Amino acid sequence: MALAKFSLIALLLLTASIACRNAPTDPSIVAKRAPGERVTLAWDYPVASELKIQGFALKQSASPEGPFRTVVRIAADQRKVDFQVSYEPGKNSSYYVVVALEGETESAATNPIQIQRR
Repeated sequence: MALAKFSLIALLLLTASIACRNAPTDPSIVAKRAPGERVTLAWDYPVASELKIQGFALKQSASPEGPFRTVVRIAADQRKVDFQVSYEPGKNSSYYVVVALEGETESAATNPIQIQRR
């Protein structure tokens, strides 16, 4: 059974750093961080669907359209990841998404979170 697409407001609720745990109605989240600063992303995922997944992946891109590359793999029982922000040379923004993993299959990504250079 393939993973259903999830969105920021639906199944996979994503928040950035010190943002509140409630899903915003605006699907874009923006935070300002210097290169190397730590950011914590947290999400919710239905426990009933947990047996289908083998983990999550945090992906990064210089563009909100991608392509996104995996920067961290996260265990299926985790609901947050702490990582260092990085920017591609000459870029002032970095975009991150989270996907659920079922073997080699990935779910649809969350809406991108934009981290801007401070």
